[in-house]
Amino acid sequence: MLRKIVHKCCVEEIQVKTEKTKQRYPHSTLRVFWSAILAVLSVILALLLLHDAFWLLLYFLNSLVFIAAMYIVKTRIFSMEDEPSKDSDDTQPTRPYWKAMALTLLVLVTIAAIPLLLAGILHPYLWFILIISFILGTSVSEIMLYLRMK
Repeated sequence: MLRKIVHKCCVEEIQVKTEKTKQRYPHSTLRVFWSAILAVLSVILALLLLHDAFWLLLYFLNSLVFIAAMYIVKTRIFSMEDEPSKDSDDTQPTRPYWKAMALTLLVLVTIAAIPLLLAGILHPYLWFILIISFILGTSVSEIMLYLRMK
């Protein structure tokens, strides 16, 4: 009996804390829907075109790396949007978030452009794996972010 009361009290306290710190997802659910469609299509395309187990394993490992990287980048961007500036002084301007956003965009474009630039050097399967796993990584990280903030 006492165990149930303590458990109920602790669970309610944790739920209250997470509700206070929970962020709201800034985009529409249509974006998440399209991300899910892109993720499913990229997996289907990879399964249809990559017949060898080695290439499929490489695809899924590379996708996991992209999912983790994109999730970290997106989480950092959304936490930067919500955090108040450390200097609460009204005389100082707020932090220039546009620089961080521009740098993030530059990194994402560079990651996406690397396989295109290496198309003549890389094996065609490796080139395909880099492009498709990047698409899967950005799509799944968007879905994970939505589920985390929901």
